[in-house]
Amino acid sequence: MGTPSTNVFGQFNAKSVWVTSGAFSLDQTVSGSLQQLSRVQDVTYSVPYPLTANTYLDSSVEAYNPVPAGVNVDIRTYNTNGRNEWFLGLAKTNSSGTLLLGLDDEKDLYVASQDIQGYDAIGAPATAPQTVLGLAQGVITSYELGAQVGGIIESRTSMNFLTAVAYTGFSGVTVPSVNYKDGDSRTGRFIIPPALSQYNPNATGFDALMYGAPAIGARDMIVMFTQNNPFAVVYTGQQAVYLQSFNLALTVDRQEQKPLGYTYPTARQIMYPIRVDLTTQALVSKLQADRLDRLNCTTTGFSINLVVKQPCSSATMFGFYFDNLQIASQSFSNSIGPVDTITTQWRGWIRTPCDAFFSPYVQYVVDLATTGAWGTTW
Repeated sequence: MGTPSTNVFGQFNAKSVWVTSGAFSLDQTVSGSLQQLSRVQDVTYSVPYPLTANTYLDSSVEAYNPVPAGVNVDIRTYNTNGRNEWFLGLAKTNSSGTLLLGLDDEKDLYVASQDIQGYDAIGAPATAPQTVLGLAQGVITSYELGAQVGGIIESRTSMNFLTAVAYTGFSGVTVPSVNYKDGDSRTGRFIIPPALSQYNPNATGFDALMYGAPAIGARDMIVMFTQNNPFAVVYTGQQAVYLQSFNLALTVDRQEQKPLGYTYPTARQIMYPIRVDLTTQALVSKLQADRLDRLNCTTTGFSINLVVKQPCSSATMFGFYFDNLQIASQSFSNSIGPVDTITTQWRGWIRTPCDAFFSPYVQYVVDLATTGAWGTTW
């Protein structure tokens, strides 16, 4: 058949994405040091160069970048069993995971690419050349989880990294992490393990969405509302609306803390409160008797459970639980032909680290009996 062409830039399944599971500055060469993210759909990068221009009386202009640029990364995945969220730092315990417990954990991210056309990330020979993009010391800045009827549940995680390094090797190379003060590289080394594939909720590692694999779709997602209802509709019980889609968004604002004389910030402090937004769209069969002024000056919030089941099963995969969310907006759509729809937005705030770390009202729950042993590594 001849030698595969090397001048093709787009390749299918030729990349794998890895994240540090422990201290980013140590050797990432032993088994389990790097964990492969599952079912990654795309990874995008942006570098906001802080270009500054100074002008002088002689009309000259001097432009320069006064501080390291940093890298903003968005990771979109088909949701599996909450495994990616744990490894990226959204949650971290053994059984009933507490949401946001790992937000201050800095993570190194590695995107490995096969260099030869015809090789996928899965099953490539160990000697096949790879290039690796290493992203150093990233923290989460936002997270979204969404689903719609007939679709696959997706999540999107945004992270901010201090710097990036491109490698032409993948074994025994120095990690991309840097010292905060002088920007020098750390001494640890990394090895990209063989990429894993095939979806199996009981396995400790998997990646690609293989043909015929069960997808976690909207039928495997349950959204439960308690304690209250929006104006003129109910979300639970008899004559409840028919939920069509939802999107959960967590916004984590941060402030850099960099001492004088340091190249990189030693901390990116979370600016509490963390905002929680939940947007839903539903079909409305009929309105309920109600008064809008019922919601005036109300302090009663909504308790909301987002539960993800195993594909075609009643067993829980993972879920979110929020208490005391408030209605932020509500809109109806009426038109000739289609069924009426309602779009509702709830909003809440995680006020302090105590809310995120110890409160029973903000939780990220994983059923380890159905998700395998990976959670016990924390």
